[in-house]
Amino acid sequence: MKLNIDYAALQAKGNEGAQRTALFNSLKAALLYAPIMLACMSPAEVAKASLNPMSRIAGVEDGKGLDDARVKAFLQSDRATPVVGAKWATPGDNPVLQQVTGSVVQFFQDNVRDMDLGYQVLFDDVPGLLGSNQDHFELMNASMGFTWSQQKPGGIIKPRREITEAKVSVPYLSYVEGFSLLDEWLQFSKYYHVEEAVNEFVSTYYDQKASRHYGLITGQGAGINVAFATDAATTFNKAVAGILRKCQAKGYALGSNPQVDILVSPENVGYVLAFLDATRGSPMIAFGTQKQPIAFSVRNVIVTTKVPANDANYYVVLPGRKNKRADWKPLTVESKREPAASAEDWYGKGQYNAIVGDADQIARVALA
Repeated sequence: MKLNIDYAALQAKGNEGAQRTALFNSLKAALLYAPIMLACMSPAEVAKASLNPMSRIAGVEDGKGLDDARVKAFLQSDRATPVVGAKWATPGDNPVLQQVTGSVVQFFQDNVRDMDLGYQVLFDDVPGLLGSNQDHFELMNASMGFTWSQQKPGGIIKPRREITEAKVSVPYLSYVEGFSLLDEWLQFSKYYHVEEAVNEFVSTYYDQKASRHYGLITGQGAGINVAFATDAATTFNKAVAGILRKCQAKGYALGSNPQVDILVSPENVGYVLAFLDATRGSPMIAFGTQKQPIAFSVRNVIVTTKVPANDANYYVVLPGRKNKRADWKPLTVESKREPAASAEDWYGKGQYNAIVGDADQIARVALA
């Protein structure tokens, strides 16, 4: 991951104290680039930009990305406050704002392919928690038992006031890490050590965040397993039909053709893409390669190394609904001088959590 710190400008500062101050200010600004990027773009956009080229993400135009105008509009809106601490309502020709917008766009172009952000489309985001004083969100499982009875002429409608309610509290979780920037690195202009440390610090934060979200899908118990049946297309149809049946009485109002997402490892994405071509009238059906055409709509195919290479399955997910995620604090840092070690200690923290509230929305589908 590259943060594009201007090290030549640091050397021009002359003395070590001025270099240290300039570097630390630059780093703290640069660590905001990823949170700003994620706040400016939709989950589908960042998934499309970050994922393996064999992934399929619906609803996003090829080549669409992040530009200065979108970043500027975000920074000048109220949405910027919980991310960067304030709304940057400055004129469009302000050089500070222009510098930040350009840096965020450059960060997007340099780094988004190194980030695994496909998990974001599998979970609905709980809004309003970033920077709030709420320490949890609640997942509701409520049913009022609506039956829609026929009304006779002059009949009275009896409103239902009793609600069957179960509630799960999902608290924020804090994830922390720290590292030191040694004085020697500045004294002897070893800026490459600074870059290596900070880049690994940032990239591992987002990588582990992705792992934890994907792990909620892949870590489900054997109750979601779907055995292989005849061929790949038939097995896929069986898996989606099973999800529909299980969720039928849960108030999702799915109909018979909801869009599902597929989560798969790089080793097995070719298998998935091949059977998805088994549409009605295709040669795969005409010549008997697959016994059934694909009967349900696949919105996204998400390819990730977070599905282990030895996992002989792919995952069908009914996205959103009871799959929820939330951020309370983006990755932020604080620093403190440690004279005994001749170093500046940096402490990072991010707060987030997610939940799969209904395992019936997921099927683990055997490849064979």
